[in-house]
Amino acid sequence: MPGLKTIYTRDGTPIADVKASAVRSSLLNSYGEAVFYIATTSIKCRKEIMNYGNYIVIQHDSLPDWVGILDTPRPWHHGYVEVHAFEVPYILQYRTTPLNAMLTGTPGELFSQLLAIANGQDDTLLREGVVFSGGMVTDRQVNNSVYVHIKEIREQNNLDWACTPIVDGAGRLTVVFDLLERAGVDTDLELSQGHNILHGDMPLEESGEIINSVDAVTDGQEDGVLNFIYRDEQSIKEIGLRIVRESFSGITDLPSLASVAKAFVDKRKISSIATPLTAVNVGQTFSNIRNGNVASYRYTDVGFTDDRVGISEKVRIQGWRYDETEDTCELFTDKVVV
Repeated sequence: MPGLKTIYTRDGTPIADVKASAVRSSLLNSYGEAVFYIATTSIKCRKEIMNYGNYIVIQHDSLPDWVGILDTPRPWHHGYVEVHAFEVPYILQYRTTPLNAMLTGTPGELFSQLLAIANGQDDTLLREGVVFSGGMVTDRQVNNSVYVHIKEIREQNNLDWACTPIVDGAGRLTVVFDLLERAGVDTDLELSQGHNILHGDMPLEESGEIINSVDAVTDGQEDGVLNFIYRDEQSIKEIGLRIVRESFSGITDLPSLASVAKAFVDKRKISSIATPLTAVNVGQTFSNIRNGNVASYRYTDVGFTDDRVGISEKVRIQGWRYDETEDTCELFTDKVVV
């Protein structure tokens, strides 16, 4: 059902509540999108309210609150306008780093430095939250957007980020930006077709490039190129060698290169499992839908488990897309690698 939607200015001041049905998505370690429609005759259809750069918070009784920034595209139809918004990390694509500057610190310290650089140029409303304190101290040469560097740090250290809208007592908005060792929790949620998952034409598809070894190299450094080969012996024994050469930027020492090489293979040593998990809110289903949460799904007539057909797997929620009109939530998941 349609939830409350509040528009905020770029400094976090609330200016309007909007009544409209929206389709919105949220993605772990990326950014999702929301789309809604406003009649051109509505008193809320004003540039001041729908201005690019304004923020919107969309609420729901069970799903997480969604926060994003209004931006293009903005198609004008006969009698109504189509409004698009993107989750807040999107704006970090438009914050640059000092060209070829060198930052030093742990992954969390680098994250904090980059966020400070972004807000120093123009406030994003992103505020540092829980920040991973582990990892090694490394040097990182920056020459790209803040978004690119934060994404690389997250990927190379196998971390997660999460954003949560916070409205204070005066009604002003900020967005807490966490860098976590792991987002989400293990839940008791079981997903099964005919119960809380709608039936699909193709219940499951195994896909993706399988890689079980990587020849990892660094970008050119003044003191030479580093090289490390990582192999997952169990996968190689089962299906044969699948090795690629991959270049990693911002790495200046061998232990860090070894760590990112292992993380690279761990994500690719088994096939991806795609399944049309369109959830309906039976019981506590929607209350357990959070990016990073782990649930289970069970099918009796698709997939392999050892020598038989039928699977019962743990999956991690990588994202979701909620349609207020249909009151359904499509889930994007990955198989949990043990």
